Amino acid sequence: LALTASVTMSNAFAGVITLSGTATGLTGTMPLAADVAGTWFTFRNVNALLGHQLTASSETAGAKPFTDGYTKGAKLTLGAGVDGAVVMQSDGVNFLILGGTSGSVGTAAPGAGSLFTISS
Repeated sequence: LALTASVTMSNAFAGVITLSGTATGLTGTMPLAADVAGTWFTFRNVNALLGHQLTASSETAGAKPFTDGYTKGAKLTLGAGVDGAVVMQSDGVNFLILGGTSGSVGTAAPGAGSLFTISS
């Protein structure tokens, strides 16, 4: 599925989602983690824009459902770089960041800074 504009997602967005924009990063609002328990999402940057963001604004105020095992937050910002990607799965409460790639050869473990940033 290719996203070229900001959108609120549902379980129909499960799978691989490519993100591109012309001048600015896109904002994707994730569905409630409880509504997509067990669902996998892979977000792939297809241009060099910095700042594609995933938010959890559908969740209860104050919830921080994005986690890489070290950090929890309500917003995930992808790093710049063509073919950079992040893979996550909902456990019904959180979106667990399972890994990512910078777009170059090799992969990086969750929490590997330049691939993505989790924030409040």
